This record gives sequence, structure tokens and C-alpha cells, in this order.
Amino acid sequence: MVSITLSSSSLLEAHANAKALLLEHDFSHSALTPFTKLFPAIKELVTERKFTGSAGSSLVIPVSHSKGFIYLILMGIGKRDHKRKIDVEHYRRALGKLMRVMEEIKVDSIAFELPDPEFFKVTPAYLAGQTAMMVDIASYHFDDYITDPNRKVIKDRRVVLLTGDLAKKE
Repeated sequence: MVSITLSSSSLLEAHANAKALLLEHDFSHSALTPFTKLFPAIKELVTERKFTGSAGSSLVIPVSHSKGFIYLILMGIGKRDHKRKIDVEHYRRALGKLMRVMEEIKVDSIAFELPDPEFFKVTPAYLAGQTAMMVDIASYHFDDYITDPNRKVIKDRRVVLLTGDLAKKE
């Protein structure tokens, strides 16, 4: 089961084993600034790995710090169309992939900020609803008949949705 928590804290302050940034295609490297406190060379790594934020792309970076380690996850949500919006379906698929990445690296909690609804030309309420629905759908696994416990995914996962200024917009 996945539990979803809303928080107004910053990405770095959120209590989670993984922290994700959802980035549009050809994003400005200034968007990576929150992660430079944990990984100062993140901009150079992104350039070296040629991560551009294209739809479906991801980059996972393990980082050690004083209390252990966390994962920084960069997830691409694609580029804007001629109407200057990003297709909500790209966002849904990015969330699905984010949940799969969470399973692969075996973490039980992740935090990410809801993107600006203006990217998708939707309301904050619609975006939050789509986020909750996709996180729930992507978390489902029918593994009742799998007997090897190493092949089962972590059942109890926590997603922290950071609202930033969205609460003020609604």
C-alpha cells in the first residue's frame, strides 16, 4: 500500500529516502540548484550523462551524507508543444516510471514537488488528483503467488508531495 502525504516543506527538508525532480525537456540547469547542497557536481554529471529531461528519461544518483545515504532522481516529463503546454500523459508516465525506479532501488519513501499546473494548462486540483491516482495505480502489484520474498516489492511505501506555492493558487 502507498500512503501519500502533502507537505509544504522544501525538497531538501522532506523526510524521504529518495528525492526527485520532475524536469521538462531542455530545462535550465538552475532547476538543479536544490540538489547542489547534497551533490555539488550534479550539473556536471547531468551534462556528462546527457540527461535532457526528455519524456521517459531518468537519472538516479546515490548520495552519502552524515546520516546515511539517499537517492536523487531526475525524471524527464518531456517538452512543451506549440501551445506551450506539456501533455499530462507524459507526466502520468513519468510518475509510473518514478514508482518503478523506487522499486528498483528498493526505497520505501520518496519526495517530489508537484510541478506547476501551468506546464500542463490544468488546475492544481486536477494535477493533484492525477498525481494521487497514478501513484496508486503504479504501486499495484499482483504478487500473491510469488513465494520468493526477494522478488516481492516493498508493500508499504510513502510518497511525500511537496506543494510549494500551489496551495496559494487554488
